[in-house]
Amino acid sequence: MNNDTVKKERWHLAQAQERRWWEEKMAALDFSYFARFAMELQEIVAEEAAVKEHTRILEIGCGPAGILTHLDARFRIGMDPLERFYGAIDKCRLYRDPGVRYLAAKGEGLPFGDGSFDLIIIDNILDHCEDIDAVVQEMKRALATNGIIYLRNFTVTEWGFFLAEVIEFFRIDRGHPYHFREKDLHMLFSRHGLKPVLIKRRGFMANTGMLLSSMKLSGILRALSCSIGDKALFVLRSA
Repeated sequence: MNNDTVKKERWHLAQAQERRWWEEKMAALDFSYFARFAMELQEIVAEEAAVKEHTRILEIGCGPAGILTHLDARFRIGMDPLERFYGAIDKCRLYRDPGVRYLAAKGEGLPFGDGSFDLIIIDNILDHCEDIDAVVQEMKRALATNGIIYLRNFTVTEWGFFLAEVIEFFRIDRGHPYHFREKDLHMLFSRHGLKPVLIKRRGFMANTGMLLSSMKLSGILRALSCSIGDKALFVLRSA
């Protein structure tokens, strides 16, 4: 079995897990976090590239609605491999902004021309992908001159990286084909000619406190295991 086949099978396993998670949580979830995330994004990118009416926005892995739901721009596209699932749910359709175009597609093959977007959002999605190099390469290709990529993802400690490798071997965490130390993300960006122009970190202690206060068993176990290092945010431009 070649590496591409292994990646594809692993990704399908992750997608099935993702769908099960949303099926179980959808009814109880409050989608207002999308508005909070959108406000954070606008504050963070204001100096680099403020979101305006003419800004062309793509969100990869937008889920039920996406951050772009609350961004004031005319041209907004949300993509997710599970879009047919989300789009069939009344709660999602009622929350969404009808001005957003939603597509069932993957980040590994963006169905857009070169330089199509001024802002690409990928929020806590990269570790769910099939081929991270293909996703990053495609984002750079679709990014306009002077455009930015807004990328957030959890990172793991060195101990967490080892633990994640063990967990992956036994397929305990089926939803995440990848796990990253911050240095892994820097190497990934460098391979594809992307340069961080802004990095924000929650911090290990703050992140651990947030996980403990979540009152969720999974979060508490992650905090006590000291495996999750941080939640890192990168604003990227072409180098």
